[in-house]
Amino acid sequence: MTSNWSDLPNDLLDELSKHFTIMNDLVRFGAVCVNWHSYFTLNRSRPLPCKRPRQPPVLMISGQKLQSRYYHLYSSDGVVETHNIPMTVPHHKFLYASTHGWLVIGDFHDLSVHLLNPFLSVNNRIDLPLLTAMDNCYLVDFYPMKRSYVHAYINKAALSVNPTYTSNYVLMIIYGFGSQLAFFRPGDNAWTPIGKKGAFFDIVYFKDEFYAVTQDGEVFACDIHHPHPKLRRVAPPSPKDRTTDIYLVESLGELLQVKRLFHFSAEPQLTTVRFKVFKLVLDPPIRHVKYKVGKGKYKQKLIKPTQNMYWVEMKTLHGQAVFVGENSTFSLSSSHFPGCKANCIYFTDDSQGHLFGDPPLDLGMFNVEEMTLEEHPVMNLSKGMFPRHIWVEPTLLGATIN
Repeated sequence: MTSNWSDLPNDLLDELSKHFTIMNDLVRFGAVCVNWHSYFTLNRSRPLPCKRPRQPPVLMISGQKLQSRYYHLYSSDGVVETHNIPMTVPHHKFLYASTHGWLVIGDFHDLSVHLLNPFLSVNNRIDLPLLTAMDNCYLVDFYPMKRSYVHAYINKAALSVNPTYTSNYVLMIIYGFGSQLAFFRPGDNAWTPIGKKGAFFDIVYFKDEFYAVTQDGEVFACDIHHPHPKLRRVAPPSPKDRTTDIYLVESLGELLQVKRLFHFSAEPQLTTVRFKVFKLVLDPPIRHVKYKVGKGKYKQKLIKPTQNMYWVEMKTLHGQAVFVGENSTFSLSSSHFPGCKANCIYFTDDSQGHLFGDPPLDLGMFNVEEMTLEEHPVMNLSKGMFPRHIWVEPTLLGATIN
């Protein structure tokens, strides 16, 4: 048997690669030596042998003219690492959102939209129906006047599953000036709108359904597997706050509503001052109260669930870390990734100020238990850089080493 690590046979390298659960470890594995790098490069398009937990996201920050730069913020040992992955995004194109490692990219010239996965070397693009294939075709009328209308047309996107591993997926978006819902399935030639309800702010796929939250905290669900998907109301508005951003996230099997509170001033930029987190209690109990109406006579009164019975404020994330911004909101366990701080919300600037030239400055971390704002070194250094930063989940299949 060889005593030189660089000469290990491929079957042993296969066995070693089966035990990695963190993307950064897999990247380091391919960087040990020339032979191991060659092995990784040849096998990077092969499905990985075991199920891995959701990976900490990377923060996509603008780089050179035709590239975007990715900063690995969290590694298994908590060290900030940087990997540059070339990705051509000409100036006439822009990023709408990210979900499951896929970027939603639009084009000013022809109003086309597509999904792009920068971590894949093959099968990394999915073309979507034109924006003009919406029911709001008047978008074309706005385009010659202000590009910002086109840039803001898709507010959020969420995939049911990662298209890297299956073709049985659905993409749901919040679109238009009314912030309505529409979805796309593989093979569709147009977007399918869902009802006329609008003013949605975030969407998430939870327990085989899409859940959407309005700007006042009201929650609706949609069974996308139904032949004629419709919206149904599942929770009333959450307790009112001076907030403008509301997110939905699945965490430890429960649905949470994360409210972002701002400081308003004469300055055009909004500044995050804190977050509030509420757990949604689906189907709270209906009570029957017995009361006396006369001698020996009683009646029962139906007591419907109150707002506080649906929404329970949480003072901890139970060790989870949550990532919010223009990405589809998600959480992961800090115990799996020591570089992620437990009970923290990592946030990027997702206000509309960039459409009017305001630099993205509202970035940072919020500790839910301690109720304190913190800065991250990379996020702090990149404040004010255009275009805005966005969280992107790495795709292990097809990852590239640089």
